[in-house]
Amino acid sequence: MTAPPPGGLRLEHRAAAPGRLVIALVGDLDYDTAEQLGEEVVTALATPGLTALALDCAGLEGCDSMGLAVLLQVRRHTDRAGVRLTLERPPDSLRRLLGLTGTSEHFGVEPV
Repeated sequence: MTAPPPGGLRLEHRAAAPGRLVIALVGDLDYDTAEQLGEEVVTALATPGLTALALDCAGLEGCDSMGLAVLLQVRRHTDRAGVRLTLERPPDSLRRLLGLTGTSEHFGVEPV
């Protein structure tokens, strides 16, 4: 895996079971990159037969309020599309943010 551009976000699609898509987030999910994730998810939700979307957050280095806002937007989009959303391997910093904002239950993530 190569490093994201400084202050940027790289999104990597990973092979998964049929009907399941994994998008790895590498870098910062913030004001400058939130729209990138939102657009990627909207495109992914148009995939025929998609039933599950996982965001692999192991490479996420930072997440600000705009990053949180887009994650909640992604949750709404997947709910409307009938696609199951999971956050995989969230770093402690993201788990802390979700816990402090009372949004961890929307993602099934235990806060720190």
